[in-house]
Amino acid sequence: MIRLRKGNQDSIDYKPDWSAMTGAQKAGYIWDYYKIPIIAGLVILYLTGYFVYRHATRTTPVLCVDAVNVIVSEKLSHELTDSYTSQPGYGKRDCVLFESGLFLTEDEQTPAYAQSYAMQMKLLASIVAGQLDVVLMDREAFDIFSRENYLMDLSALTKKGSTGSPALPEDIAADFVENTAVLSDNADLADADPSVEHEAETVTAPYGIDLSRTKLLGRDTFDQTVYLGIIADSKRLEEAVKYIVYLYAAPAVA
Repeated sequence: MIRLRKGNQDSIDYKPDWSAMTGAQKAGYIWDYYKIPIIAGLVILYLTGYFVYRHATRTTPVLCVDAVNVIVSEKLSHELTDSYTSQPGYGKRDCVLFESGLFLTEDEQTPAYAQSYAMQMKLLASIVAGQLDVVLMDREAFDIFSRENYLMDLSALTKKGSTGSPALPEDIAADFVENTAVLSDNADLADADPSVEHEAETVTAPYGIDLSRTKLLGRDTFDQTVYLGIIADSKRLEEAVKYIVYLYAAPAVA
């Protein structure tokens, strides 16, 4: 039997006989009497470590880029992100937020057609939240983005100062590709009511850039044409222009 020091255990002056206690009993006594400050200390320690880690790993996105219907290798992803921010003028925490593996289609026979609508909703949410600036895409995705009026009319970038950002060089402007945006369409109403005449307001403008001449995303890398578009409401337009110039100057992936 363990003998403790004489005295009432409920007394504020009570002290256990440590010499007669086992390690487990000592630990149990400490936990019983000091668990609240122990828990509080652990919480403080965790929060301190968490905030220190977050501060140490914090990054500053300079541009948000998505690849839609375009398969990007790990090496190419590095060139599209880290190599860009390794240029002079960028800090160690500057980064390009890049997402690939996105898929859009209107072909109902495609196995992934059911997922395409959910993917389009995800892209729309990114656009609304200001978390998407530049899109790399195939022709089908380019048609969808253009039709939904998600993309900027790039003709505004051919005149310096017209958008508050540097103008694109003329040789890049030569690769502009026109597409059609639908501003309004009553097709659903016309289909439901034969007496309603179908009306649609569209506009044709250069919404994309054919990147075939670039070494990173050109014909030497892809067997399909890769198009680039800038999201119409991008808050990083100047950075997007710099990014396009970079793509034209970057060497092929080794």
